[in-house]
Amino acid sequence: MLRMLLISTAVIASSIAAKAGAPEVRGPVRLAQACGWYAIMHCGSADSARGYQRRTGAGFIINTTSANFPNFQPGYFCVVQGPAPRSDAMILAQQWRASGYSPTAYAKSAC
Repeated sequence: MLRMLLISTAVIASSIAAKAGAPEVRGPVRLAQACGWYAIMHCGSADSARGYQRRTGAGFIINTTSANFPNFQPGYFCVVQGPAPRSDAMILAQQWRASGYSPTAYAKSAC
C-alpha cells in the first residue's frame, strides 16, 4: 500500500512539476517558489519532521517561521509537497489521509 501511495504521489508530483514547467522541489524553498498550495503531511519539531520524512520518504521540510510562508503558523517544521495548484495539493493530502500514513494531512496556501 505504501509503495502504491509513493508511486502515485511521485506521478502526481511530476505532473505538477510538468504543469509548472519546473522540476519537483526537493531542497530548500527559495522565495520565488514559496507561494502556492502545499499538501501538509506532518508538522512538529525539527526532529519530528525529519523522523517522519525518513519513515515515509515524503516531500521536504519547511520552517513555518520563515517569511516565505506567511499563511502558516510560525514555530513548526512541516513535511510538505508543493507548491502546486490548489486542486493538486488537495488530491495529495486526501491520498495521504486515505493511506493512513498521515490521517491529518491537509492542503494550505503559503501566501
